[in-house]
Amino acid sequence: MLGAVTDAIAEGAQVVLDDHPASQEIENAARIARQAGIKYGIFISLHDIEWLEREKFEPLLKDAMAIGFDGNPIIGWAGAFYDTNHPLWQQFLVDKIKEAVDAGAEIICTDDHEGNAWFSNRGDYEEIGVFGEYSMQGFRDYLASKYSQDELAEFGIDDLATFDYAAYLKEKGYTKEGIHEQILRKLFWDGFNPINVLLFEDFQAFQNQSMVNFQKRLIVEIKEYGRRTQNKEIIFTAYPWDLFLPENYALFSLYDLFSPELHHAWRAGFPPKGRAAQWYKLGFVAAGVPGAFKTTDSPADVLSMAKYNTQNLLKIRFAEAYANRGAMLNKPSMTAFDETFMRGREFDTDPETLRGYAEFLKAHRDALNPESLHSLADVGVVFSLPSLFYDKWAHINSWEGICQLLAHLHVPYEVIYAGDGIHDADELEAEELSKYPVIILPHVLALTENQENALLDHVSGGGVAVIYGDLGEVNEYQQEAERPSLNTILKDEVNSYGKGKLYYYPSQELGFEYYSYTAYSPIAEEFGEAPDLRVTEKRADEIRNEFGELLAELIAERQIEGSVPQNVFVQPYISGDKLYVHLINYDYELTTDTISPIENLSLRVRCPSGFVPSSIKLISPDLEQETELEFSVANGYVSFEVPALLFWDVVIMER
Repeated sequence: MLGAVTDAIAEGAQVVLDDHPASQEIENAARIARQAGIKYGIFISLHDIEWLEREKFEPLLKDAMAIGFDGNPIIGWAGAFYDTNHPLWQQFLVDKIKEAVDAGAEIICTDDHEGNAWFSNRGDYEEIGVFGEYSMQGFRDYLASKYSQDELAEFGIDDLATFDYAAYLKEKGYTKEGIHEQILRKLFWDGFNPINVLLFEDFQAFQNQSMVNFQKRLIVEIKEYGRRTQNKEIIFTAYPWDLFLPENYALFSLYDLFSPELHHAWRAGFPPKGRAAQWYKLGFVAAGVPGAFKTTDSPADVLSMAKYNTQNLLKIRFAEAYANRGAMLNKPSMTAFDETFMRGREFDTDPETLRGYAEFLKAHRDALNPESLHSLADVGVVFSLPSLFYDKWAHINSWEGICQLLAHLHVPYEVIYAGDGIHDADELEAEELSKYPVIILPHVLALTENQENALLDHVSGGGVAVIYGDLGEVNEYQQEAERPSLNTILKDEVNSYGKGKLYYYPSQELGFEYYSYTAYSPIAEEFGEAPDLRVTEKRADEIRNEFGELLAELIAERQIEGSVPQNVFVQPYISGDKLYVHLINYDYELTTDTISPIENLSLRVRCPSGFVPSSIKLISPDLEQETELEFSVANGYVSFEVPALLFWDVVIMER
């Protein structure tokens, strides 16, 4: 399947997505998109109608409305929500997507993919779950499969056939407000905060699993329909509300593209100090599919883009996506929503802005094929799924900050994904860690036994690990773990173990500090979304110098050398007899929507063993034609000079 997606991305170049259009609109837009060589797709919510013709469909779906804790339908900003366990609603979604496929849609991007779990996981609209009859029957089946009759009796359930969970909670003295507070505490607060409500985490697990099951059925049915009726391979992606909910990871393997909603990665900052490479890299290892970055609906982003007509910013984000084995999901119009979810100002994408980039992708499939490109990395950075349950912000912000640091220092890196064995497989092995001269564990607060063993085996065999913050305080079940082996080893800053070393900095916050530096911008502050910690340019320089000195000590021969400006991103890959180096210029000014070209950029790239280039050329969507580059080879490095970098260059070395 990855091959088919790769072909679709390269052939389509970019993907244009519309919000819930009617069939005739899809036909017209799909025809225009095909003429431009662009794949056309639609967004569709899995739990409400949004901008479809509500007055036409609502009477037909009345029986499928989502029923809340108080027995009333759950109403949102656009009308009623629907019970994603109800067969009437499920069939409605299947039918509407088939209509879109018939009209020409080739990509389906599901939104609100959590369905009923949206409320029990997140407490949105001050609701705590969906309690309609189909959901209750499903929950009864779940309980019957997990607990014996005696165990159910211990919970006070004598007759499971008539069990109603909302009534049960009320009888036990729980209130909607009290449960809602616990949901938010688990979701957002620091530390581990289990929900102390009888059977509620079972209720969450049931709703999560029911949505996985439905989406499996939905994807299989629509893909089969596309092949049978249109002779097309329909591609699915989804918006997993950022990456802070571990429950989302169970869905990733179902989709063909990985599309996190990361508005702050767009905002960080204006001009863009932050990079989004880490999210594409995470998608590639966690989901096994290309990352697809969507343009944004965030007010801070859209209003600033509209104010300054930032068409050129799209070129940077476009380059960033494809240089990191990903794709870009581009909406023709981006809408700013205010806090009451009412439509605000829009930023319209000029199709001509990216037309040349689309043509570039189609002409150079080999340089942009995620399946065949293998990253050349100096460092592996661990992203820990079990740590998201335990003080999630400490881990995810520190992880992102370390990735940003590496990008600014031109140290190629990859993400090492560690599942928890519950929501996703725990398959980390020492062999995976051994791919990298250095691995970094930023506030990896939770470790499975398998992950601890993989880490120790890796270091014992000669590996180097750098640990920031606490390590493995708890296991995947959020239970305190003693870790006698690790505690015996981690006594000093530098600790020898077997043939390798562990560098241990339990009190350093370099990653979090640098995340706060890259995430700050005046626009974010204007909208009240700037990080609490303000990091000055002076402190950012100190962090880069300190971190750079450590890497210089640990990595004898770095992949990238040369006087490369901080605002240039460098990503090398190898594929067969070719070595590719992607270069992206981030020297961008928001208020004038201009990029400052970089001239005479000197680079030294370490070649893999046995790779000696016979020719080097430069290709770019910003150049009229490819350019041959002069080069020299010495001591395992190839040296060359890039005459000009506007937005995006790709250097191709051929053996």
